[in-house]
Amino acid sequence: MHPAYVDTHLARLSAGASGDTGDLFMHVGYWDDPERAGGRDELALAQRRLNDVLLALADVRDGMSVLDAGCGFGATLKAIDTGRRNMRLFGLCNDPRQIDLARRAMPHLGWIEADACDIPLPGGEFDRILAIECAFHFPSRRRFLAEAARLLRPGGRLALSDFVAGPGSGDPDAHEALLEAFGPWPDPWFEEGGYDDLARASGLRVASREDATARTLPTYRCVLQSPADAMARPVLALQKLLERRVMRMEFLALDKPG
Repeated sequence: MHPAYVDTHLARLSAGASGDTGDLFMHVGYWDDPERAGGRDELALAQRRLNDVLLALADVRDGMSVLDAGCGFGATLKAIDTGRRNMRLFGLCNDPRQIDLARRAMPHLGWIEADACDIPLPGGEFDRILAIECAFHFPSRRRFLAEAARLLRPGGRLALSDFVAGPGSGDPDAHEALLEAFGPWPDPWFEEGGYDDLARASGLRVASREDATARTLPTYRCVLQSPADAMARPVLALQKLLERRVMRMEFLALDKPG
């Protein structure tokens, strides 16, 4: 099962979208001044800004080995490949359509079609692992963090953005709406435990955390200016959960001790 919004992006690309980085991003945007956020035309710039914020959080530098788990169409890796030197870059996704598009665009990078909770690579391979707005899709955050800890070198870092909620904080109707466009979403209310507990169990340490909810909320206003019928209900459901603080968008850096 793959999220319905991926099909929307594939349709746009098939219809002649430019295929530049702005077209390939599928995550929310990030606004420095959310109160002054404008229309849908600002969304691509805000998505690039979020990408820059997460790469800064990850502290991605020249000469590093980087895995983008849940790489989508490869926009984040394209940005790293363009802006850094002497990198070893790998993208992982369980959707062959996304991997195929990314591989055709950037054949010189490594592309892996696999489950992020069962990554077919030896341990200690990476300086940095990224998971930008995708961990909520994975079968288990706990298992993914254990895989990230295994793959990171000592002193390495996992940087991610995720929709975070407390156990039992949601309701079945909201979950059903989320699944329409954003599923799979197996653990929206963090029944497995929060990131502090999950990191500790995996041998990682939460080094930093930002509540980015306010700076990312304008995304939903942008999308809903001209929503497709199939997307309106789930987008509104997610927007309301974030506005009511039932759910938060968080940016986290998790370090593996050196």
